[in-house]
Formats: sequence, C-alpha cells, structure tokens
Amino acid sequence: METEVKENLTESRSNNNLLRFILIIGISSAVGGIIAGMGVIWGTYLYSIVNYGIIDIIIFSVWGAIGGLSVGVAIKKDKLLLTLLGGIGFGIGTIVSGFLDALSFNVWSSGIGVAGIIFGLFEGIALGFYYRTSKFIGILTICGVVGFGVAGIIGILTYKITLGIVSSIISNDLLSGLIMSIISFMVTGLIGGAALGYSIYYIEKFSSAGGTLG
Repeated sequence: METEVKENLTESRSNNNLLRFILIIGISSAVGGIIAGMGVIWGTYLYSIVNYGIIDIIIFSVWGAIGGLSVGVAIKKDKLLLTLLGGIGFGIGTIVSGFLDALSFNVWSSGIGVAGIIFGLFEGIALGFYYRTSKFIGILTICGVVGFGVAGIIGILTYKITLGIVSSIISNDLLSGLIMSIISFMVTGLIGGAALGYSIYYIEKFSSAGGTLG
C-alpha cells in the first residue's frame, strides 16, 4: 500500500513538472509571437529606413531568444546560453525562409505553415546543440518541425478565420492587420513552444536519470 502511494505521488509530481514545462515554454513562445506579430506589421513602415530583411531577422531572433530563455527558466540553468541558441535558431530560420522566398518558393505567401517548418527545424537544431548528443538534436529537430509546422498551419487558419470578423469590426487596415498578425503568431508560438516543452521535459528527465542516447 505504501509503495503504491509513493508511486502515485511520483507520477503526480511528474505530470505537474511536465505541465510546468509545457506552460512555461508554450506561453513564453506565445508572448514572443505577440512581439513578432507587432514587429512584422510595424516593420513594413520602416522599410524605407531600414532594409526589411534586417528588420525580419531582428524581430524573429527576439522571438526565438524568448523561447530559448523560457527553456532555461524551465530547466533552471544556462538561461543566457539557451537565449542565444534560441535567437540563433529563429535568426537562421528567417534568413533561410527569406532566401527561399527570393528563389520564388513562396515560403511566406503559401502560408505560415511552411515557414513554421523552417523555423521549427532550425530552432530544434539550435536547442538540440545544448545537449551535445546527436539523438537529442534529432529529437528536438523533429519536434520543432512537427510542432511549429502544425502550429503554423493552425496559425494561418486562425488568421483567415479572424480576417472577416476583425475587418468587419475595425475599419482601420493597420489596426486590423496588427490584431490578426498578433493572434496568428501568438497561436503559432503557443503550440510550437508547447511541443518543444513536451520534448525537452522528457529529455531532461532521461538525462537526470543517467541515460544517454548519443
């Protein structure tokens, strides 16, 4: 009986910790998405002053850095390093997606889902390097691609669903575009971040138990 109680307590704590990882990283990535959503809209008005590609790199690197910082908060260590890795991941994702767009692959115009895959790919690789094993890099890369790919699709669907609603309520194009952009990127960050949080929790749990995959 005592053994069963201890097992139940252990399982309960494990579930609580998993939820903590998902919430911390998911919500933080959603906040980063809100900032990116605002930045993308306002950035278009700075195009005549600063190269738009540079603005994009800065905006999305900040989003990735917030996600990386949240990983450090969740695992309670190496916050600065993980912030840097997160920023690098999304920064490279921005450069690659912009390059593909320039080659007429229509990464952005085809929907944030395609861009989400690219961003998730490089964010997963960047954060995976923190663990310094090929298997962990692989796991986080797959989770990043799937998580942000699905998140991106849901994000663009959210944008399309809210397009008519927001436009009918708010006549100002800038304000309505800002709101829809914020909602779309927030949803993308929330889902993509939650997926990374889920995988990072189990990687941390496995590592702390003395296991190794690579």
